[in-house]
Amino acid sequence: MENESQSCLACGLQMDPESIFCSECGTNVLLSQKADLLEISTEFVIDEDLMANYTNLQQSILKMTDVEKLVDVQ
Repeated sequence: MENESQSCLACGLQMDPESIFCSECGTNVLLSQKADLLEISTEFVIDEDLMANYTNLQQSILKMTDVEKLVDVQ
């Protein structure tokens, strides 16, 4: 186990390496470090086949709705 001191990513306070929470601001240091390393992306990837299936499903629903309207009218 390394005895390097770590600093809080939120406030910069030097902390005990065994500590999980910053004594100054209360930040969970382990979660902060993991989130920093992951660099979470908010971009969405749209699958073209999935979109085609969704479009076909929408069109089928609209056709069913039109048939229901014709049946109700007659």
